[in-house]
Amino acid sequence: MRRRLLFTIAVLAFVAAAFLSGVFYEKTLVENNLKSDFAKAFRILENDIDSLRRYSDATFLSLHEDPANKPVISITSKIPSSTSRDELDAQLLKIRTIILRQIEDRIVDRTLSNQIIHNQPIRTQNGKPIVWRMPSVGIPIGVSIKNPGPDTISNLRIALNGIKNPVSIDEIVEVATAGKSSDEEKAQGLSHYVVKNRCHDWPAHSGNEAFDPVKLFSVYGYGFCSHASRALAVLANKAGFESRIRQAKGQHVVCEILIDGHWAMFDADGEVFYRNKKGKIASVDEICEAPDLVLTQQSPIYSHAKLKEIYANHKFITTPLENFSHFTPHKILPKLRPGEELQLSLQKKGLFFVSRYLEVPREYCNGSWTYDPVLSSAEEIPEGLTLVNVSLLRKSDTYAFLVSDPSRAASISCVFDLPFPILRAQIQIKSPSDIAKVNDFQILASRDGKSWITSQTPEPEGKNSLFAFDNFPNRIGAIPDYKFWLKIVIPPECGHKEFPKFCVALDLQMAPRSLPIPTVNEGSLVLSYDSKNNQELEVSFHNEVQTIESKNAGFGESPNCHALNVSK
Repeated sequence: MRRRLLFTIAVLAFVAAAFLSGVFYEKTLVENNLKSDFAKAFRILENDIDSLRRYSDATFLSLHEDPANKPVISITSKIPSSTSRDELDAQLLKIRTIILRQIEDRIVDRTLSNQIIHNQPIRTQNGKPIVWRMPSVGIPIGVSIKNPGPDTISNLRIALNGIKNPVSIDEIVEVATAGKSSDEEKAQGLSHYVVKNRCHDWPAHSGNEAFDPVKLFSVYGYGFCSHASRALAVLANKAGFESRIRQAKGQHVVCEILIDGHWAMFDADGEVFYRNKKGKIASVDEICEAPDLVLTQQSPIYSHAKLKEIYANHKFITTPLENFSHFTPHKILPKLRPGEELQLSLQKKGLFFVSRYLEVPREYCNGSWTYDPVLSSAEEIPEGLTLVNVSLLRKSDTYAFLVSDPSRAASISCVFDLPFPILRAQIQIKSPSDIAKVNDFQILASRDGKSWITSQTPEPEGKNSLFAFDNFPNRIGAIPDYKFWLKIVIPPECGHKEFPKFCVALDLQMAPRSLPIPTVNEGSLVLSYDSKNNQELEVSFHNEVQTIESKNAGFGESPNCHALNVSK
């Protein structure tokens, strides 16, 4: 009996010890996993920063040091065991944001052409061509389109030298297949369009919107094999073809298009396709059976050895297109209110969207969107503006915003819904004569019109003050911001009778290959849009744009003007 009792006690003690050791082991395991994740993240960040040397003259880029050899990030060797996954992600996001700021400061392209080209705005009407001839040494890097008022224009379309700039999936298909007669020619045209309008590079993010052909070609312009192949499959499907995705897991993704009852493989990322012995474009299965087919064409992206190894040793699974087409189709059809200006520019300001990757895109550019509201009537509030305790007052030949009751808070809200991601927002307050203190204003921004953040302390510029937002709009995280709310508030009892005038400058991300910007020094530009009363637009060509190092980036004076022959 005594032996049985001792045995029972020993078993219970063993179980208790095992349980407690398991608890401590699990806790230690969780802590070690967190440390491992953190260490892995830092290794990834180190590798990403090292890769910047491919794009930058910087020789001191480092995760741990700045040019003065001072630590910029505090790295602790111990992570509390209570650290949650969300807290860890938040820490990593903060670190990535710090690093991204450093990256942006070091990669700004400040190179200007030898001769400044900037013409006084050219007035043009709906559908009327602008024919230009520029000095032989100068080719523009930017085209600005401004609505001087008084009416809003919408559905802006641009045709450069007779070629329409595609604004939707339907129009991409139309442009890519123009002049093609046979199904094979049309399929090749679609593949060529994908190759021509994107480059092989780390994607901006892994969200579904990055697979939308319009955003891939007009907003980002870069991605991997999955992005190129899925975009081609979507275009082929829209063109009336049956298409599907073939992927060797972890190795490569390609698109197959059914042409005359035969599956044809197009490697839009590798920029290549192959023909079988009968002269038809080979399918994935045919290439897998005869991997030497890859030796008949050279891919500019992948080596012969790499592609042969993939087709010879890996199984390609078939995935229907519908499994990969879950995105809301995007359109590039800008709407310009009176006083709004869209600048299509090839300039790099060091601004780009990143998510899990901190790679600097090989190809990207930063256009801009500015809004200086045009007030043309005391009865009609400009579209998109919401006035609270503010009205419009006529002042000689112009109109101004008036605070209705100075004892109450007054505000003006404005919403921007743009076709390109917003990467930086700056607001210039043009103070009227009776406003002396810039601190009398609150400048707020929002992603949804409900939750607001306040801008940093403004930089005074004479009577004007420039407000900006450090972490808004979003440049790192889930998806970029295409929508932006701005609110200017005057607190009660400030005693101001006149509400300040303001101007908004938004920096945008664009894909350089698809922009309708001239690459030769003469040609024709046509703007088509929906408008009332034959509303005119103003167009400018230029090759000098203010850089990120300017205090008033986006609000600068026009550069020196040079000759530009224009016929309308």
